[in-house]
Amino acid sequence: MVTMAASDEHFRRPGGQEQFADGFGGDGTSLQVAVAVRIPYAVQQDEAGFWCAHAQVRQGVASFGDGLTREAALDDLRTGLAALLSVVGPQS
Repeated sequence: MVTMAASDEHFRRPGGQEQFADGFGGDGTSLQVAVAVRIPYAVQQDEAGFWCAHAQVRQGVASFGDGLTREAALDDLRTGLAALLSVVGPQS
């Protein structure tokens, strides 16, 4: 599960359009929004002992994580998923 919170920080959407995360244009008001998304994932250890995690959001849209421990690989995957979902949105 990836949990993301939005406040009055701004970001750029694809195409360069600037928008405030609260959806109101940054006029001082803010709306806290938390989105919980459940995405199936796989995690495995390779021959060298390195951990790799993978999650497919939808066809052609996936994120990967890796690390020296299973937890590190999952943390890396969560970070990647949060960034990916901020661009493509959750699965439909």
